[in-house]
Amino acid sequence: MENGIAIIGRIPPPYGGVSVHIYRLLERLKAEKLPHTFYQLDSNTANDLPIIIHVLRGVKLFCQLAVSNHSLYHLHMSNPMGVILGGGLTKVCKKDVCFSLHGEGILNDIQNKNILLSYALKLSIRSADHIFAINPDAPNKLQKLGVFEDRITLMPAYIPPYPDEINYPVPKELKDFIKRHSPILASQGSFGSFICKNKEQKDIYRFDLLVQLLVSLKQEYPDVGLCTMISKNFDSEHRKFIYDLINKFDLHNSWYIYEGTPMPAINVYKQCDVFIRPTETDGDSVSVRECLDLEIPCIASDAVPRPEGCVLFTAGNAQECYNRVMSVLANPETYRLKLRKKQPTDHLVGLIKYYRARISHE
Repeated sequence: MENGIAIIGRIPPPYGGVSVHIYRLLERLKAEKLPHTFYQLDSNTANDLPIIIHVLRGVKLFCQLAVSNHSLYHLHMSNPMGVILGGGLTKVCKKDVCFSLHGEGILNDIQNKNILLSYALKLSIRSADHIFAINPDAPNKLQKLGVFEDRITLMPAYIPPYPDEINYPVPKELKDFIKRHSPILASQGSFGSFICKNKEQKDIYRFDLLVQLLVSLKQEYPDVGLCTMISKNFDSEHRKFIYDLINKFDLHNSWYIYEGTPMPAINVYKQCDVFIRPTETDGDSVSVRECLDLEIPCIASDAVPRPEGCVLFTAGNAQECYNRVMSVLANPETYRLKLRKKQPTDHLVGLIKYYRARISHE
């Protein structure tokens, strides 16, 4: 008899905000001695896989969970199939299910997808025992979909890193790049992640904007360096397009794109002067909160509400991003002083309490 809490999602590799959140959550559950079982999703999520493969994987996972016996099923899945799977567990199998919405993707899908899929997503969302929303805008949107207020909790995704992450060795080549350049900027993202805005496909991580930024910065800081930690390559053509831009503007000696063995990025961020988050949409970025916790100035787009301490620019506005970066580099200590240690909030307290309440009902 399994009982306890079922956690469904992915842990690193690859290293992304959601997978890092789940890894740290599982470590916390071990420390709290809370009974739980982790169901690791297949990490191969390439966009070019045939749809039938995704369907078969979903059916297999549904069957596995349907015959299991847990007090609660906590799904960390951001694709429509995952949310519908959760709805099926609730409606068909009478399981107690909760969701963590790590971004606005599902809420956007409800608005943008076909009528049948939109209806299935709404039904699944409404059937959840509880929803943990990462973005501050999400609770209001969920209530408009018919989710009761007392079943929604706003919970930032950030969990402080564990020592094994903080002390993870930086590869020599990357370490040497950091030593050769000053100032050092950092960013994180995936190739081939797109969002449809005004009927136009936009690169979520805005690598093109980073190209413009680096070209401009080199005029003032010839030795500037940018380290970008890649979580996943979903689209080889998009990756090639970005590398072609790097070669076109002669940025290959100024931009280190790390695609090696997956690793925690926090030890890289510790050695940087500024962290850049120019995304077109976002969840509650773990990397942003990590850097703020390390007192590293973070310059981020205003695509979603950002944590206190971020320096914001209008999403997609390369000139404004450049201006913000120049301002921070001109007065780095001023910005660092604004981030001087506040005791980090333990965002997991409410979730742990919720888990314990569910287990006590066994």
